[in-house]
Amino acid sequence: MATTLIAKDLKIDPSGLCNLDMLETFLLDITYRHLCENRSQVSCIDNIMKYTNTFTMPDNFTFSKESILAFIAPVIHEQSHRVYKTRISIASGVSAQDIDKLSALQNPGIIGVGDTVFIDPTRFDKSRGVAEILNILHIDPELLNEALIPRKNRNVDIIERMEPDLSYLVSARISSDTTLFKQQTLTTQAEQEKYLAENTIYKCLKLTDNPVRQYPA
Repeated sequence: MATTLIAKDLKIDPSGLCNLDMLETFLLDITYRHLCENRSQVSCIDNIMKYTNTFTMPDNFTFSKESILAFIAPVIHEQSHRVYKTRISIASGVSAQDIDKLSALQNPGIIGVGDTVFIDPTRFDKSRGVAEILNILHIDPELLNEALIPRKNRNVDIIERMEPDLSYLVSARISSDTTLFKQQTLTTQAEQEKYLAENTIYKCLKLTDNPVRQYPA
């Protein structure tokens, strides 16, 4: 009979009260361990290319921890500091011709994926081609304005199905940060929030269950 194991997924809430630079450092270490620790060179390289969605390695890449960390660091930085959502769907079923017209406008906040168009509110240039965008997509200005309202990004995927030892490290960090916070003599909410934002990361870390079915050979 099949058995079910409860693996853990690591997600983060970059908009929570935490030090994002400390969060980035912690995630970089955990992700490196997940992708490469105790793995063959071939497996490690395959993992980091999939994780970074990269198909070629840089010329100066060497199979060392330093090179691997440098390679995945930009992805971890973007994930850990992505406080606001960067893809809001505004139109689907858009023709390839219209996608090309949108691309020609060179507005960095317009993203075409297949036949779907997304808005990145953090990069949208309101001085570049707004009337043309509305006309091409046949949408009302209200729809565009609503899509441009910043939305907190409370659920960013970092690692799926973590190894038990890595899940333990995340749990241990949450526990230690929580204990340190409780030991502080902070009398006001403002003081508490300032401490959390400067000295902890536990409120930005999320471990969620991911059941895995295993079948006998």
